[in-house]
Amino acid sequence: MTGEITLSGLVLPVGGIREKTLAARRHGVKTIVLPARNMSDLEELPDEVRQGMRFVPRRRSTMC
Repeated sequence: MTGEITLSGLVLPVGGIREKTLAARRHGVKTIVLPARNMSDLEELPDEVRQGMRFVPRRRSTMC
């Protein structure tokens, strides 16, 4: 997962989603959990990078 989680469980948007996704793919990561407000950042990624990866948007975390 990439992002910031507040003490109340809100998942905040972060920068560098493109770079983080490219690095994750290079290391074989297939599923990425990211802030829901960052989903539009995935449009910056080429189709061949997004293909075969699963992106799970989160607004709240129940892990806190």
